[in-house]
Amino acid sequence: MAKEIGIAIGGGAAGAILYLATFIGGPAGMVLAYLALLPLFATGLGLGAASGLVAVVTATAMVTAATSVLFGIVFALVYALPAAGLIRQALLRGDGVDDEAWYPPGRILAWLVLYGCGLFAVLALAGGEDEIAAMVSEIEQVMAQVLPTGDNPRVAEMMQAIAGYFPAILIFSWAIMVIANAAIAEALLAKAGRAIRPKPRYSAVELPGWYAGWTAGMAALALIAPWLDLGAPTFVARNAALAMLVPFLLVGLAVIHVWSRRWPARMAILAGCYVVLLLFGWPALLVAGLGFMEQWLLLRRRIAGGTGLEEER
Repeated sequence: MAKEIGIAIGGGAAGAILYLATFIGGPAGMVLAYLALLPLFATGLGLGAASGLVAVVTATAMVTAATSVLFGIVFALVYALPAAGLIRQALLRGDGVDDEAWYPPGRILAWLVLYGCGLFAVLALAGGEDEIAAMVSEIEQVMAQVLPTGDNPRVAEMMQAIAGYFPAILIFSWAIMVIANAAIAEALLAKAGRAIRPKPRYSAVELPGWYAGWTAGMAALALIAPWLDLGAPTFVARNAALAMLVPFLLVGLAVIHVWSRRWPARMAILAGCYVVLLLFGWPALLVAGLGFMEQWLLLRRRIAGGTGLEEER
């Protein structure tokens, strides 16, 4: 037990150090900070939820001591709480066999995004419409410095639209960061034979049925809110509705992965898809739509003929 506590404290310290690399600045600092969750997930998914909690508390205390209470609270809300919650849910075990014995990764993904949207909603509604307008204006000014608009009204309109959906972009980036760190930690632990939970079949991830209803409801609210002149809730609804597409995007990518198995040039196809997504961005909406349709059409089972989903882990 003492050894596990020592490892957990070390994992928390490593996470805090990586997070504090943010203050170094530059690309190196950003890359290191992006991996701040990795030691926390590795500790929890390898030693158990209690050790993960020790690591999370240690990291939060170290960040607070090295910076300020405000930064400590930010770290707790953005890093520590999601890590502790994901570790706890991931290690829940039922009476099934193999993957069925563990808490479904699709549910973990759904709750993670809902947490991010809920946190954003609380902060936005607490600030009010004036604070939201000021934030959007500041984002536009920063973008104008990076990408001067000149006299081109189309560029100005584009930046204004991006600024209006900037919270959704942040939630999207944050969710991908959390998921990527958890997946990397699980893969490393599985390879070393130290993972408590077997590596999930990511190509077979399914979202809970209720999540599609919540997403559709939020999208409907985003559409009708401007007509009702709701003010701040309109801003919250449209950003939350867009951010809630993240799980469907990942399911859509899983569909593409399953479909690509039918072609000899599979790696080239997948590489091309990811390059297009990174370069243009908007095709992600099409992939998310594919993931949304998967809920009812069961495209992966049709493509795989009932056998292919078990091939890839």
